[in-house]
Amino acid sequence: ALLHYLFTAVFTWMLCEGIILYFLLVKVFYNELGQSKLFYVILGWGVPVLIVAIATGVAHRQYGHADFCWIETERGAIWAFVAPMLAIITANVVFLILSLRSLYKIKRQKLTAEQAVNRKVVMYVTVL
Repeated sequence: ALLHYLFTAVFTWMLCEGIILYFLLVKVFYNELGQSKLFYVILGWGVPVLIVAIATGVAHRQYGHADFCWIETERGAIWAFVAPMLAIITANVVFLILSLRSLYKIKRQKLTAEQAVNRKVVMYVTVL
């Protein structure tokens, strides 16, 4: 169960990083939730405790195996690890897409402003 907890914590901290990146690039002005360190601590350390506690409560006999120290895959208990990880990876991909979209929009606006200045310069030079 400790191994399950530690791997899950790594992924939830990765989710915290994705959320922070999203807030830094897309939501420039943080809301209170985005600035709260307590929120990230609870998400990073507390959610894995909840996931592992539910998994061990439901399928405690499926932790450990004769050949390896991990969750048994035959009876489906592995989904207590795989499902949250897939959800976190999906959320991080969404945060990445939103962040890249925001950066692209900023770059496009900057190029449009530069193009307008260049047009004015060309017009003034042409008039002179």
